[in-house]
Amino acid sequence: MSSEKWNACDVLHGILSKMNGPKIPASIPILHNAFHALAQETQFHPFFDDYLFQKRIGFFFSEKMQDYLENMEMAKLLSCGNPAFETYEIKDKLKKSFDEYVRQNFSEQENELLGRAAEEFANKISKEHAA
Repeated sequence: MSSEKWNACDVLHGILSKMNGPKIPASIPILHNAFHALAQETQFHPFFDDYLFQKRIGFFFSEKMQDYLENMEMAKLLSCGNPAFETYEIKDKLKKSFDEYVRQNFSEQENELLGRAAEEFANKISKEHAA
């Protein structure tokens, strides 16, 4: 299923663009553990070939994922401007840029799978947040 048209950043962009809520926790352990758990699911394996996760004290960490999150924030696709820096706001600009520039890099089947990955990522974030 893997495509030569998309890359690891496109995968994160796609998953975030398909999230239902406008906000996610900005917690590195919560986001990275949830993303790592998602990467372990067989149906989503092709999307995570370029992600490397290192076990840190109490959580998994992907330098690549963190770089992409920071780049999306600098590009104003994500915002972490709340006073305590507790949440990322997924901006409409992120969803629009995915639809205009990135969606076409994925097949229709891959786009549907990204939607399921976004739902599962949201579930995993909720579980991590509750833990």
